[in-house]
Amino acid sequence: MRKARLLEVVHLPPPVHGASVVGQCVVGSKVVRDHFDVRVVPLRSGQLKDLGRLNMGKLSALAKVLWRIAFNLLYFRPDIVYFTPGLRGIALYRDFVCVLLIKLFRKPIVFHLHSKGIRSSEGKTILRFMYSFMFHKETVVLLSSFLTSDVAPFTRRTRVLFLSNGIVRNPALLELKRRRHRGAPIILFLSNLIESKGVGDLLFAALILRGRGLSFRLRFVGGATDDAVLAGYRAFISAQKLEEYVEFSGPKYDVERDQMLAEADIFAFPTYYARECVPLVILEAMQAGLAIVATAEGGIPEMIQDGETGFLVPRRDPAFLAGRLEILLRRPELCEEVGEQARRVFLERFTLERFERNLVMLLNSVEGDGEGSVE
Repeated sequence: MRKARLLEVVHLPPPVHGASVVGQCVVGSKVVRDHFDVRVVPLRSGQLKDLGRLNMGKLSALAKVLWRIAFNLLYFRPDIVYFTPGLRGIALYRDFVCVLLIKLFRKPIVFHLHSKGIRSSEGKTILRFMYSFMFHKETVVLLSSFLTSDVAPFTRRTRVLFLSNGIVRNPALLELKRRRHRGAPIILFLSNLIESKGVGDLLFAALILRGRGLSFRLRFVGGATDDAVLAGYRAFISAQKLEEYVEFSGPKYDVERDQMLAEADIFAFPTYYARECVPLVILEAMQAGLAIVATAEGGIPEMIQDGETGFLVPRRDPAFLAGRLEILLRRPELCEEVGEQARRVFLERFTLERFERNLVMLLNSVEGDGEGSVE
């Protein structure tokens, strides 16, 4: 009995973001390849600063992607196409053309969405048509049930399923945590330094915490897409005399990134980023056993149980954020207990093994045209 043929049209790094990281995991998954005969057409967008910009290089890349998709449709003849589409800007138009080609061959498409914010396009005729056409009578996979309302206007005749992200288990984190040197509690922020990720709110929260006499170190780990914005943050720190409390460590990878997670006590992520869904950085923090303070953005409420594995805070509210951080800073035993519970939830629900197993179940349900479910 032959394996079902699966064509994966997926985002891969660079740049490094949630969709490309998960795409890399899907492409490299032995579990998926054990169940399907796989071919891959990679989608790449260049550097973060180039996202959403059209240039000749991108037009040339589109032509190559279309050729590779057409070749696989003609000669590989997939039973299913697994597609992680861009949902805004130039990427949406590129992927719409790719979907047109796939639909001409009448192949079932599984759209795995790693972003949100498309509901805001409901009033724009062209975008409403594009989303409705793409998803019509196909399968749309969301990262969380909290994201259902975002796609509801465009999925009336669409099968909608849910599949949580998962990341690789990293046993080295626990060993690094055991060897760390205790000092002032470390609050970690780990992401690109974009204002809508809550960087400014966290700086204001640090100012409030210092005023309340608390000892801590706020560490920002991540790259800045705009040097002027980073300069503005540094100017604020200097003006408020927060140098002893705040540091920018720049982007970290692999062992250095693990070290940052292992040294931290609290993970703070007050994002209000419009496309935030299920941030992989929160899964990393959960695996590291950190107490988490984050906004209830996107699918985050499905990851964090308020008061059990962390605290959920309102968007754009530095005072509330500071209050929740203060609780954890003043009660280290609670901070440790909450972090351990977060790690247990990670191991139960958000490992890569679980993600791969559930993805295979989902794809099998599509190939068999059944109802399907995931754990």
